Amino acid sequence: MKTLNKTFQASTVHKILEKNLPFYNELSKKQKQQLFDACILRSFSPYETIHNYLNKNYGLYIILESGIQAFALAGNGKEFSLFAISPGKNNPFVCDIILIDESGDDIDFQAVAGLSVLYIPLDDWNEFMENSHLACKYTIAIKNKMIEVIVRSMRAFVFLSLEQMLIMHLYQKLSLERLIENDTATIKGTHEEIANTIGTSREVVSRILRKFQADGLLKTAHGKIIILDVSALENRVSSIFSQPNDAFPNPV
Repeated sequence: MKTLNKTFQASTVHKILEKNLPFYNELSKKQKQQLFDACILRSFSPYETIHNYLNKNYGLYIILESGIQAFALAGNGKEFSLFAISPGKNNPFVCDIILIDESGDDIDFQAVAGLSVLYIPLDDWNEFMENSHLACKYTIAIKNKMIEVIVRSMRAFVFLSLEQMLIMHLYQKLSLERLIENDTATIKGTHEEIANTIGTSREVVSRILRKFQADGLLKTAHGKIIILDVSALENRVSSIFSQPNDAFPNPV
């Protein structure tokens, strides 16, 4: 992780805050300065840990370039993707800003290639909220967004059929690949790796992928999957979420 010098970039930092914080222009000059003074520009190496229970970095993260992947462990010890954080992405599994606090200690946050963020440490953000009810309301909103995305991911992991889980996995992986390379249709990974992620065998994954290939959705190659019809993939995801509510029971 590198901390970048923001001294000569004051106007840029203010523009970032104005763009990403909807209440920014309603702040007083003193409040804007307090917020600016707390900001830290950081960059991360590919796959570098940003936060987990051993390496805690609480705070508000505004993503400037690339993105963050959030993982959790299932009861069987397998790791699965909860969501991603990326600027300006309209995606049911993506947040664009995130606040990490003690509630995120069971989640591993990891950098995608080329990640840079504007970071405000949690203590500084909490102090700022004491002087701004607008910041308090915004904090509640972004935490609710994060909870919504996590619940959506966990329901998909627990309650979907294997075919639906594979559709969701391909959709999430493609979204992450596009954080690195815009408009790519290629997903890197073997059938074995996919099987480990969704909790089944390589043979089952291969069989379902052959079905998808026959449908014209994708084609497979060594170590990668190429999505031939991204719109069709998105439509399949939409159809999963248009199912009746009882298809996704509320967590107990």
